[in-house]
Amino acid sequence: MRFVSVRDLNTKPKEVWDKAKESEVIVTSNGKPIALITAVTEATLERQIQALRRSRALMALEDMQKIAAERGLAGWSDERVDALVAGNKRHFAVEGPGVRVLSPAELIRRSRCGGSIA
Repeated sequence: MRFVSVRDLNTKPKEVWDKAKESEVIVTSNGKPIALITAVTEATLERQIQALRRSRALMALEDMQKIAAERGLAGWSDERVDALVAGNKRHFAVEGPGVRVLSPAELIRRSRCGGSIA
């Protein structure tokens, strides 16, 4: 991985794009990471987007599990989780082929048994 500043991205874009063809490039602002540039092709674009989304979902799930453990909620039964979720449901509009929405209770169940959330 290579790091480039926003300034370098603006003043030397060709160099940054050339670096991105070789490996991931982290864009920084004031020394802090703000973006990731990675090479894609038409053939790999959809798979890479799916992988990124899966990775973000897994990170969110791990964060929720950590918070649950810290708060002493990790031992809750499925029934207790279902009751909590049922009392606090929000409605989401989801579009697109092959898109599935898992309830928080289902996410928790799958994470307990090592199942896939994708």
